[in-house]
Amino acid sequence: MARYLKILFFTLIVAVAAFSFYQFGQEKPSKEWSGISVNIFEKIKLVGKKEVDLAPLKSGLEKELSGYQGEVAIAVTDLKTGNSISIEGDKIYFPASSIKALIMGSVLKDVEAGRYSPSSVDKLLSDMMSRSSNYAANTLMVKTGLKKLSDLPAEIGMTNTVLIHGFSDGDPNVPRQRFGANALTANDANLFWQKLFSGKILGEEMTKKALEYSKLPSVKLIYTPEKAALYHKPGYIELIDSETYIDTGVVEAERFSYVVSFLSRNNPTHQAGADFGLKATKIIYEWFAQNYQ
Repeated sequence: MARYLKILFFTLIVAVAAFSFYQFGQEKPSKEWSGISVNIFEKIKLVGKKEVDLAPLKSGLEKELSGYQGEVAIAVTDLKTGNSISIEGDKIYFPASSIKALIMGSVLKDVEAGRYSPSSVDKLLSDMMSRSSNYAANTLMVKTGLKKLSDLPAEIGMTNTVLIHGFSDGDPNVPRQRFGANALTANDANLFWQKLFSGKILGEEMTKKALEYSKLPSVKLIYTPEKAALYHKPGYIELIDSETYIDTGVVEAERFSYVVSFLSRNNPTHQAGADFGLKATKIIYEWFAQNYQ
């Protein structure tokens, strides 16, 4: 009997201890500590999910474009979030020399694959991207292959882009894959630069080379202050689509990066197209600077 009472007493002690431990484990932190914890995690969640809304930027650009006497298409992609806006983004334009960026991409893919050495195309690429040499572009088109070039836009996902012929300096022997004209949209141009910048077209080494070449153009239609980097390829022509002026590329600043494509035609004058491009893209830069402080 005494042995039975000892066992019962020991069991009760264990049960009380277990219940007390459970209650302690379930006890909630103080209100003060709980509040701090929630605030910290809420801030972390907000930082992780915060996205800058591009809608106000689009509204501002639409207002600016409505007062301009010319045809304009603009696309903007925030590289931090991947979000995009566009105005007439799928409208087809004659791209002039801006499409030479795709030739650069194809040639560097060849270099990456070992088809030829970097040194054999370095000067041609520099001439094509810096002073927009038509001779260099045509030579590189033949070197990489016209069929490969005509297939490249679809491989990237540029569904409205056509690259089937070269560039004339009065020479009738311009490289041509088939009858028709080159074509580009603002949305397609943005897709190209977004993929190029993020390393989805070339490997790391050739992506760096592509960006080096893309800093060379002597003509700049996309506004950037000195502290920001610009990787781009402009294009302009006075004979086709009357006063065409185009620039597409990536703006990289300390706190933000974005892709911007400005396509215009039927500008009142050549200078008007250049001035309006700088004005519109300055609005874009200043908007990003204000919203990514």
